[in-house]
Amino acid sequence: MSMLLGIVGTLALLVWSMSLGGAVDAFVSIPSLALVVGGTACLVFARHGWDVFLFHLQSVGTMVRGLEHSKANLTPTLVECAALVKKEGTLVLEGQLQNVTDPYLRYGMQSIIDGCDESRLVMVLQQQVDAYERRFNSAVSAWRSWAEISPAMGLIGTLVGLVEMLRGMKNPDQIGPSMALALIATFYGVFFANVVAGPIAAKLQQHFEQQLRYFESAAAGLQMLLRGASPRVIEESLNSTDPWESVSKTSAPTDEQ
Repeated sequence: MSMLLGIVGTLALLVWSMSLGGAVDAFVSIPSLALVVGGTACLVFARHGWDVFLFHLQSVGTMVRGLEHSKANLTPTLVECAALVKKEGTLVLEGQLQNVTDPYLRYGMQSIIDGCDESRLVMVLQQQVDAYERRFNSAVSAWRSWAEISPAMGLIGTLVGLVEMLRGMKNPDQIGPSMALALIATFYGVFFANVVAGPIAAKLQQHFEQQLRYFESAAAGLQMLLRGASPRVIEESLNSTDPWESVSKTSAPTDEQ
């Protein structure tokens, strides 16, 4: 939401400043816009390939929707599972899978049901995180490519416009409008890099880091669930600021737990 408000606010200020000169339409050039946006899109595609190009566009929707699974929902789920495991063993988790919507948590619980030891559980969960990290790093990299390439495409558009302007030097009345039209391409390139692509890349990186923190909490809770820790211990550990520290301090279940 903050990103959308920032972009809309910037657009409003730009339109207001343009309107002070009484010629907002002077800043509209379809050929320049097509060159900057279309050319940048083609070069991003050339750098990253179709899969990454498609995913980096889809990732914007994921970012706008926010985190689908939060720590607030994670803690009650694992606490409930811990209470059931204490009574009936790990196989009871089979009946809980249908209530778990998070694929990462489902995968971890299924691994526990299948009899994974702790080292194996940590390994398979880390593999899931690594795959997610590679995918989202590629999306962030693609948006940073937009921010990097679009100003250069704007400069290319300006050079093209200047060439056209120099060809029409015999008509002095056309020099001013032609020069303005040439500079619009640079305006589009700088605008798109700093108002659109840059904020999206930064916000996507922030979303990615929040998701990684959720994965850390989920993995910590699953490890304690495998160890047979009590619901109280799991709840306190997941509510702490550093879930991995809590895991390292949590020993095997005792009679007191």
